[in-house]
Amino acid sequence: MPSSRAAWGVVAAWLAAIAGLAGAATSTPAVGFFERMNLTHEMTVMLFDRAGALVDREGGFETVMLYCHVVEGAWCYFLAYGETAPRRYDPALRTPERRLERDLAMRVTREIGVKFIDHSLGNTVAVRCTRRAADADQSTACEIDRGGGWQPLPVR
Repeated sequence: MPSSRAAWGVVAAWLAAIAGLAGAATSTPAVGFFERMNLTHEMTVMLFDRAGALVDREGGFETVMLYCHVVEGAWCYFLAYGETAPRRYDPALRTPERRLERDLAMRVTREIGVKFIDHSLGNTVAVRCTRRAADADQSTACEIDRGGGWQPLPVR
């Protein structure tokens, strides 16, 4: 049992630190914890080019959706516009027109951040990028859903 106020202060600080660590282990880490959380403009251009028939074209805009999963490797698959991303691996997505080549999937997951995806619900994220069809080289905007709803995904 500590005998002085200073000793009690040390004990209180130690207990607060332990409580903070316990809370951090059970809550979702802040974005600043991760190495990355963005896509390069060059990557978005490649995704639109590769998506082919799965690019949704409506009202002068083009949209591509992607589902990425990391567990003992990295896989990314295109989704049809409006299709819900599964929260666990779905073998039905392994069709040649949906599957991103391994090296490109690795590049996408590295740009987003492997740890960011790993700490998302089901180790998966859904990515949605939209651009103006007439201004495709300048206007891409992306969003990401890691299980709690869509949020901005910076394009640099």
